[in-house]
Amino acid sequence: MEDNERLMRALTKLIEVNQPNLVLLVGGAFVGNEAVDQLVKFSRGLENFSNSDNPHPIDVTVLTKFDTIGDK
Repeated sequence: MEDNERLMRALTKLIEVNQPNLVLLVGGAFVGNEAVDQLVKFSRGLENFSNSDNPHPIDVTVLTKFDTIGDK
């Protein structure tokens, strides 16, 4: 989704209209370092597609599915 401009614009508009107190990014731990890339792309998307002078950032990142990762 982070590479889909249409969806990122829709997400940005949703955040601007609803003005949430908290914006969460929930991702799977199994993607490894790709999670950092996703966070960066989502953050840039929210910033670039916002009509506001002060776009709402991602406040919290939650990683799920740690049980799918082997012991390393």
